[in-house]
Parts: sequence; structure tokens; C-alpha cells
Amino acid sequence: MGMTRGWMLPALLAAVVSATAAEPEEKRTPLPLGERVPDFTLPDGAGRPRQLRDLAEGKLAVLLFTGGSAPGENLSDAAIKLEPLGSVLVMIVTAARRFPALYDGGGAVTRRFTTRPPTAFLIDGDGILRAFTDASSPDAVVSLVEQWTKGRRAFLSACIRCHEDESYPRLKALHGIGNRLTKEQILERMFPIPLGQEHISIRSHVFRRGEVDALLRYVAGL
Repeated sequence: MGMTRGWMLPALLAAVVSATAAEPEEKRTPLPLGERVPDFTLPDGAGRPRQLRDLAEGKLAVLLFTGGSAPGENLSDAAIKLEPLGSVLVMIVTAARRFPALYDGGGAVTRRFTTRPPTAFLIDGDGILRAFTDASSPDAVVSLVEQWTKGRRAFLSACIRCHEDESYPRLKALHGIGNRLTKEQILERMFPIPLGQEHISIRSHVFRRGEVDALLRYVAGL
């Protein structure tokens, strides 16, 4: 069994991580995962000043920085798809003012968050950055929330007890782990054991591959 696991592990790492890290995400933003994002105030389409804290506090929110182009109808539709997930969408554009986006004339706020728009940031109700992704399509924006939420469920059901239990001294604190390690390195430290094509065992818990993808997304933002 040891030889089989050793032979399959590199392929497992590559297969799982490829679904969650298709590009070097750290190059997309200077902001650290697991930390509070900077607050800002920008005018909306009607010219009224709107503060991020007022729009997103206490909510799971997606900040969508579209860059120089105004949000298209397809990205606006993402807001509708996010509602059933308990999330709100806040769009920021550097193009002409238009509802329902906030206007970042000159792009100063956008540059604080991302070097490569369009980028979507997922922040929790306390304003902590939990995840981010390329936002070229509305599906990517919705998938960001779906995957993080699924990963949170997996973590709370299978992982959190060990990380809160003082009898497990070898388990390291997870805060900021996504800033220190790649998702591939995080997965490797979970000691995954492949169980056929669809399932993976991690510390005696059996997950589907899709659940592991989501778990990595969630853990990286702790």
C-alpha cells in the first residue's frame, strides 16, 4: 500500500490542485488572505458616496473589480445567482458611472486590491478576505462562493475538532496558511490517500475530489 500511495500521490496533487489553482493567484493581489480588507468609499451610479463597510458588513460579500470596462449584463446576472447562496455582490468599475456599480475614477481603490482585473474577492461578515479568483465570467464569480461554502461545510464537519483540540499538538495554526503555502503544499500536508478515482481519504475522513477542491479553497483563506 505504501508503494501505491507514493506512486499515486504526485498525480493526485496535480489533479486536485489544477481545479483550484489554474494560475499563480498570488500575482493577482497584494492583499493577504485571512486579513481584513481595507475599507473604502466610492460613489455609486447616482453619485452618492457608498462605504464598503455599510454595503458588506455582516454579510458574505463578493467584491468584483471589473477594471476599465463597465459590468456587462452577464456579470450583473451573477448577483441574482448569489442571492440563494446568502451572498451579495459589490461591483467596482473604473469606466463611466453606471448603476449598480461603484465608480473608482482613476482606479486608486482597484489598484489597492488587484493588479489584474477582472478579479472577484470573497470577504466574510467581518470584512476578512477569504478567497479570490479571476472574474472573467459570471460562472467563475458564482463558483467562488459555491466552492468556499462547500469547503467550509467540509471543514466544520470533519476538520475543526482536531484543530481546536489541545490533544493534537502537532497540528499547526491555520491562520494565514494560504499566504505561506500553495494549495498543492497544503494538500500534501493533509497526507491524502487516494481511494479509487473519485474519493480521497484525509486523516480517516473520506471526501469526494470535489470536496477536497473546496476544502483547499476554504483552508487557504483561514
